[in-house]
Amino acid sequence: MFFKSLLASLKMGYRMVKNAITRPFRTLWYRTRRATSIGRQVSKVVPQVTKGLTKIKLKPEKREDYIDAGPVYVAKSLIFVIIITLAALFVLGYFVVWPFVQSRYLTANLYVSDRKVEEYSGRVRLYSDRDKKVLIFSGRLKSGLKTGNGKEYYENGNLRYAGGFAEDKYSGEGVLYDESNKKIYEGGFLEGLYSGKGTLYRDGIKYIEGDFAGGKPEGMISEYRDGTLYYTGEYKSGAYEGQGKLCYEDGKTLKYAGGFSAGVYSGMGTEYYRSGAVKYKGGFSMGDYSGDGVEYYENGAVRYQGGFSLGLYSGEGKLYDQSGAAQYIGSFAQGLYEGSGKLYDEEGTLLYEGSFLAGQYDGSGKLYVSSTEYIVGTFTRGKLSGTAEIYRNGFLYYSGGFMDGLMSGKGVYYNVKGEVVFEGTFISGIVDPDSVIGISVDEARAMFGDARTADYELEDGLLIVNKDIGMAFFVSYQTEDADPVVHRLYQYTSADFGGKKASDIVLLPGYKSDTSKTEPAPSIEQISLLDGKKRFCRKVTYEDYVISLWSDGEASGVVMATIVSTAPLPEGGIPPSVLAKMEQEKEREAAAETPPAPPAAETPPATETPPATPPATETPEEEAPSEPPAPPSPDAGGDSQAHAA
Repeated sequence: MFFKSLLASLKMGYRMVKNAITRPFRTLWYRTRRATSIGRQVSKVVPQVTKGLTKIKLKPEKREDYIDAGPVYVAKSLIFVIIITLAALFVLGYFVVWPFVQSRYLTANLYVSDRKVEEYSGRVRLYSDRDKKVLIFSGRLKSGLKTGNGKEYYENGNLRYAGGFAEDKYSGEGVLYDESNKKIYEGGFLEGLYSGKGTLYRDGIKYIEGDFAGGKPEGMISEYRDGTLYYTGEYKSGAYEGQGKLCYEDGKTLKYAGGFSAGVYSGMGTEYYRSGAVKYKGGFSMGDYSGDGVEYYENGAVRYQGGFSLGLYSGEGKLYDQSGAAQYIGSFAQGLYEGSGKLYDEEGTLLYEGSFLAGQYDGSGKLYVSSTEYIVGTFTRGKLSGTAEIYRNGFLYYSGGFMDGLMSGKGVYYNVKGEVVFEGTFISGIVDPDSVIGISVDEARAMFGDARTADYELEDGLLIVNKDIGMAFFVSYQTEDADPVVHRLYQYTSADFGGKKASDIVLLPGYKSDTSKTEPAPSIEQISLLDGKKRFCRKVTYEDYVISLWSDGEASGVVMATIVSTAPLPEGGIPPSVLAKMEQEKEREAAAETPPAPPAAETPPATETPPATPPATETPEEEAPSEPPAPPSPDAGGDSQAHAA
């Protein structure tokens, strides 16, 4: 509070000292202006003249009131009146008539910095130099300020402005030019700023035409690009605002029609192709598709109908191809399939229904492989992962684990009766080699369960073919030192590989070598794919076995897999049919060497007993053929086996 009082006191003291110093100078200036003021002096003279004229009206009565002019006497008062009248006429002409005539009918040439300009009223030419060679204004001044119609010039002589003035500012209709004499603006002005209807130019070419306020476009305008119409509509605060239309470069074809906010699409609007066809119709926000809308192909067919966010598909929607067939119906997020939905192929056939994430199958779903086959299971990033079931022709075909889209872990194949035809372990789409190589014949047959099988005795081993699925075991023959074991596995149902390319199959780790080349496939008459023809083969060698993946080309899907033990086949093996004959021969020999049993002792029967059953009559066994009969194709029907196991 103290400082405020001190500050106020200091300010008051300053003003008192200032007034004391400047007062004499202000008084002198005021008196000088009064003494030199023509108006004030005239106001003093007029009463005196009026008083004198009143006295002059009286006729002179004395001789000394006259002047002898020869034949006549002239009253001194008359001479005085004439002098006064001439003086008054001079003053009137100089200060009133001449300025009026000069301002109305004549043009003054003045140096712009001349003090006379500050108070001048009338038509003038103002020059920027004292030699009056560089004209900068031509028009009318009022009290030193430009008014009415006039022209301004650049110092290079080119016109700067032509139009109305008011109080030294552009006002009314006018045209503004740049130094190269190109138009900048043509239209209304107010207080020196663009106002009302007008046209703004850019480099001399029409740029904006319409309403202006405060020097800027405001209201309804038409914007041009290189002289061609680009936008027509509302404009506010330097941007498109409200309803408007955008055109392509030709100035005729609509690009967009609808709402704007801050210069970008906002609200409801319609976007067009260059051909004039509708591209999108619906909501916009910040220039992007937003809310509900419909996107079209250029041929007029609906491409997408549903929700949008930030220009991307979002929420519930339907996606179509150009023919009108549905591609996807369901939920979207950030332009990708996400949530529950249905995906269709190019022909409009349902391909998948279930859960999606980031555009890929993810979660529970149902994948339709063909018109007769579908898969129900769990997907991760577009591939089967976890447990799944494969159905063919309405029957369960396979149930088991998957990883990265390939069979992995425990799995079971079924026939149309629901009977197990194979049960085993898979890895990367093929039977796990460690689960089959080296197992016994009984274990191998147990894997095939209730499947229809056929046995074929080949030169170096037994081929056990599963006729319900594309699979076969090759078993070594019995020797004195070794029992029969599985030496090879053939898996040749292409669908079981998920349509994977040979180069895409993920194999076991730790392989010693990896080669990809074309070479002849194994040749086994009983399996159609094992025809000895050259096929593309990717071969991977492990310590205990070699895995070969066969396809019709490097870019084709796998059609067959072979797993072959690296252990050599035992020599001198005996086929099962020969073993059976040998066993039968032993049984006959044993029967021949055995003496007949003595008759039973007779005892008096208490009751009648039936006679003893006579011994069975031996029938000679049919000799097994040296060559097994040609079996039916593994893919053919029938439950019979070529040889009983």
